[in-house]
Amino acid sequence: VLLDADLHVRLGDVGLARAQAGGGTHITFTQVSGTTGFLDQNYSNTGQYDASCDGFSFGVVLLMLLTGRRAFEGGETLVEFCMGVLADVLADFRCGWPRSVAEEVLA
Repeated sequence: VLLDADLHVRLGDVGLARAQAGGGTHITFTQVSGTTGFLDQNYSNTGQYDASCDGFSFGVVLLMLLTGRRAFEGGETLVEFCMGVLADVLADFRCGWPRSVAEEVLA
C-alpha cells in the first residue's frame, strides 16, 4: 500500500499476472519471490502465477485493514492467524454454525 504526493492510497505489487506475455493463463517462475504474507500458497508451491494470486494478495490487504495486523507477524502469516481464529469460532458450539459446515472448513 503506497501513498502518492497528495496522500491518496495506491496499491502496489498487485497485478503481476497482467505482465505475462502472449496472453497465456499463467506465468511459471523458477525462483519464487515476493513479500512473506502476501504470497499465495499455490504460487509458493508451484511457481505458477496467475490472476488468482493477485486476488489472494488483495485479500490479505483487506484482512490487514479489518484486523489491524501486519501480513506477517509473530512467526505466522495473517491468513494463518485468521484461519486459526476461524477454526476456534467454528468449533465453538455457541456460535450456531451447522456441524457440516464446521467439519468441512476444519478438515
